[in-house]
Amino acid sequence: MGKTAKKNNTAKMPKHGKAFALAYINNSRNATAAARTLPGISDQSASETGSKLLSNLEVQAEIARLERKLEEKTLITKQRLIDEWARIAFADPGDVMSWNESGIEMIPKEKLAADKRRLIKSLSHHTTATGESFKVELVDRDSAKKELAKLLGYYPEEGTGDAVKLVFMFGGKSNG
Repeated sequence: MGKTAKKNNTAKMPKHGKAFALAYINNSRNATAAARTLPGISDQSASETGSKLLSNLEVQAEIARLERKLEEKTLITKQRLIDEWARIAFADPGDVMSWNESGIEMIPKEKLAADKRRLIKSLSHHTTATGESFKVELVDRDSAKKELAKLLGYYPEEGTGDAVKLVFMFGGKSNG
């Protein structure tokens, strides 16, 4: 008798497949971190175990099911996150205020669309003996650019050793 072919088990759900899928979603889609949460998995074997489980078709199907369930429950999709980070990253302060030599004037909130109002991180108003002052703080656009780059895959998973340097160009000058 000849050798028998090894059966391909990539379509069968492994022992900790469902637990791994849930941990994968909860650990920002990091397979190594997800594998570390499983019983009996050491830090040394977590990367290999995570990679092996992630390549299993049943585990992939479970991850997709959980992602759909999460999207339905929260109404948050990857595209919605990308859109929101992009709005912040490329926001124009002129959308919420105007300024000239005599000062700064906020556009009334009733005239601002909801996505423009979300650009304002905080507002404060102070009255002193010399008059009134307002402080307007907008959300951090540089942080939004970094978060957007991560969502779009321009930054690798932590610990992979791969590095991608992003250079943001403004007016022809490199800021990176």
